[in-house]
Order: sequence, then structure tokens, then C-alpha cells
Amino acid sequence: MKIRYPNKDAVIIFNKRVVASEGQTHAIQSSALDYLDIAAFRFEDESDFRTRVLKKAAYILERLCCGHPFLDGNKRTSFITVASFLQDNLDLKEPFTAFDYEHAAGFMCEVAQGKKSNREIVEWLDAQVKIEEDAQEDYGKKE
Repeated sequence: MKIRYPNKDAVIIFNKRVVASEGQTHAIQSSALDYLDIAAFRFEDESDFRTRVLKKAAYILERLCCGHPFLDGNKRTSFITVASFLQDNLDLKEPFTAFDYEHAAGFMCEVAQGKKSNREIVEWLDAQVKIEEDAQEDYGKKE
């Protein structure tokens, strides 16, 4: 399977939306999103498709959070970008709708502060995807 990556224009639109919702300013550093192109070459030796996608998602999340390409909204933009990336590549109907957003916000802060390794981010994303998959599997079932 071919992995679909977020393009720079989509990430910029995500950021414009998240900062507008809070009355903040959208501004981007020149060429700050070049790492999105680099993600295509990272973790290609990983044979398992799901693991490769999760590792790439963790890389994108960490780069957006820590690289601060935007004046405001980097963590929220990271979250939305990675949710979209995982939805596209792991065939989730709606990513990240069944879990605790307060927990996610705390995790994103730790990523932005450099307190989470790539492995820890991969494990967290995998857990969130499993929550979503379980919720989607149970959706519509009678109790």
C-alpha cells in the first residue's frame, strides 16, 4: 500500500482554522514545513505497514510540535494533521473521537516540551488508534 502524506497547504489550512477559532494570529516560518517531505523517507525499512504509518505519524507530530512552524496553534495543528494522516492511511472512519481530549492535550504539551521519545509517541498513537477502531467496531451494535 502507498502511504498518503499531508501536504503543506493542508497543514497551513489546519493551522489557520485552529488559530481563527481562538482569535489568534496565523503566521508561518519560511520553509518550516519541509520536514513533511522528509517523512516520506523515514522508517521505510519497517516491513509492517501499520507500524510504518504510526512511526511516520509520530515523526510528523513531534516535528510539528517541537519545530514550531507557526506563531500559534502548533500542538493543535499537529494533532489535527496526524489525525488526518492516520485516518487516510489506516482507514479510520473518524479519527480520535472516542478518547479523552484533556489527556491528549497533556500529552501534546509533553511532546512539545521534548519529554516524549519517538517510541513513546508511537505507543500513544497506537493506543489511540486502537480505541478508535474498537469504538468504530462497536458503533451501531445493540447492547
